[in-house]
Amino acid sequence: MLTNMGQIPTNQACNAVTGKTFTTTMGGSMKMTNPTAPIGMCYKTLDNLFHHLAAYPIVSTLTFGDGSNTTALRDLFADGKCVSGDKLAAGLATNSSFLMNFASMYDDTMGVLNAMAGATPMPTPAADSGNSSSNSSYYSSSSLTMVQTVQVLMKAVAPSASYVCLHMPTDVSCDYGTDKMQYAYKMSRGSRHQHQRQHQHQHQRQHRAPQA
Repeated sequence: MLTNMGQIPTNQACNAVTGKTFTTTMGGSMKMTNPTAPIGMCYKTLDNLFHHLAAYPIVSTLTFGDGSNTTALRDLFADGKCVSGDKLAAGLATNSSFLMNFASMYDDTMGVLNAMAGATPMPTPAADSGNSSSNSSYYSSSSLTMVQTVQVLMKAVAPSASYVCLHMPTDVSCDYGTDKMQYAYKMSRGSRHQHQRQHQHQHQRQHRAPQA
């Protein structure tokens, strides 16, 4: 269900959150929730969140991968578009991706810390040559660097990633009927002041000097 929640086209969002049948970005047909307990008005907060995320400058400029594997982060929010799972996995595994840069920085930092501590560097597994024997050595090795760990994870998810195209619908206006946003628990003004006074009295008793 979590995978399907990330594959809702903008024009299908209202159907999805109100418990109706909707079409995913991959063309599948499904119901995300029980019609008797749909997400409904609760989706409004998520829509606001996606709206703010889509407005960040990095969203309009960040891309993953290179060549045919390039995919733009803005497609995650753009109406009528989505981010292909296999392209995303392949893009994140390239040396120029922000994820690989972060992993490389982590490895460099740990190398410096180990050197300062006088630790013996762990042996580095053989570089990936793209064949099955090299891939299996990754899984059996206990001395993977962070860069190699990311590469292994991306290869592991690649087969199933081709069945996913991620999209986060934004600026959705749905008819929620009589549903309204309500606090799960709301303290009245009088009870809130009483709670604050009780807390102050308890704090004073705990810090009161002992009597002789």
